[in-house]
Amino acid sequence: MGIFDDNESQIETGFVSFTVTVSGDGETWRYTNSDAVLVDEDGNEYQPVPVMTSNIQADGAMSGGELDVTLDRSVSLADRFFPEAHPAIYKIVIRQAFHEEGVIIEAPLAFTGVITSVSSSGDGAEFKLKCTTQQGLLNRSGLRRRYQHQCPFLLFGTDCRANRASSQFSATISAPAGTAVSDVNLSFYGEDADNPEIWRGRDLSDLQNRVFMVGATIEFQGVKYVVWDLETWDAANSPNVFRIRLNSRDVTPLRDAVSAAEPADRVCVITPACDHTMACCQQVFSNGRNYGGMPWIPFENPVKTMFVGA
Repeated sequence: MGIFDDNESQIETGFVSFTVTVSGDGETWRYTNSDAVLVDEDGNEYQPVPVMTSNIQADGAMSGGELDVTLDRSVSLADRFFPEAHPAIYKIVIRQAFHEEGVIIEAPLAFTGVITSVSSSGDGAEFKLKCTTQQGLLNRSGLRRRYQHQCPFLLFGTDCRANRASSQFSATISAPAGTAVSDVNLSFYGEDADNPEIWRGRDLSDLQNRVFMVGATIEFQGVKYVVWDLETWDAANSPNVFRIRLNSRDVTPLRDAVSAAEPADRVCVITPACDHTMACCQQVFSNGRNYGGMPWIPFENPVKTMFVGA
């Protein structure tokens, strides 16, 4: 665990673990890195799961900045973020837990704040919560948001204003025979038949221009899958075909579903993810005027003829 202020009370005896409590949208999730269930004085149970945190350093003002919390994808909290995030504010509290025989006897506060973003890690087997203190949020300049390089809002949320339906697109999906069992391919074309690698103004042969597909959702036969990575299949001969990487537990079900479908029915709907930059907001979602959740943001830089933040 982290470094605590000198005025934190300490206990000389007992076992030490830490607890993670996440609350939002009327629900609460409680986890611990202990090897058994822990119970606090209010009777709340903390489930033992694989959980890691980055270094925690806090003071009495709780202005210690940011923290990463990594959890296993098997926990129920993951359903709130994958395959699509629920639009809500999630608060997080981490405590150092001194316990005996499964009962927490003291739990000094280590960190409190809100979750600002969620991403997959560990080849899809884990997910990472990026958190910041409430004081950290207050320290951010409100005016800076107009010209910042990243938007803080949830894609398709109330403040985002991007249109989900118009952002989605169709692709042909295949599970090539004789290839690695993890291979699932997508084929989609851009606006220019002579340059199929150009899609919505982006050259998809360039890795940086494919970032919007990391975390994208594929819906095939009513089931949604999350894309962890997108790679070119044969850039020289098939620039419009891409290999997708999925959570290992999703690969076989998707390949089986694709193989069982008639060739004419092997079409999926893709909902792009967002890297929260102005370029992605405009090119992928045609939502540049609302970038940062502010429809009154200047559409053109008052000095240069380009999007603000592009």
